[in-house]
Amino acid sequence: MARMILLDTHIWIWWLNGEGAERLSNEELQLVEAHASDGAIAISSITLWEVYMLNQKKRVAFSIPFDHWLHQATTPEVTRVLDINAQVITALATLPSSVHGDPADMIIAATSKAHGIRLISHDRRLAQNKW
Repeated sequence: MARMILLDTHIWIWWLNGEGAERLSNEELQLVEAHASDGAIAISSITLWEVYMLNQKKRVAFSIPFDHWLHQATTPEVTRVLDINAQVITALATLPSSVHGDPADMIIAATSKAHGIRLISHDRRLAQNKW
């Protein structure tokens, strides 16, 4: 199995909603697809909350009811959900100051750092950092 990658919230939504070809670079899309075929896609559990909030605010559309989409998207074959645990919280204190701001982004970055896995994001503050 390939080493896991962690997807930022929008990358995860775009990929699952079939918008990857439009919104991701060829390199990003190939990377995500290669990891997906190996079952090596992960998200932070805070991403579930972010997707819920985006859905509530009607800032994202799903082709099926949200609860069905979320259930399908979080099956182990599709996505591994990484919990917010003591390791992740401890990693928060070691993040560069450029990441500070959005608490959800901080949790996502700390999840990447705590697990030692690459984060794929279009947010420059997150994407430019290598843990």
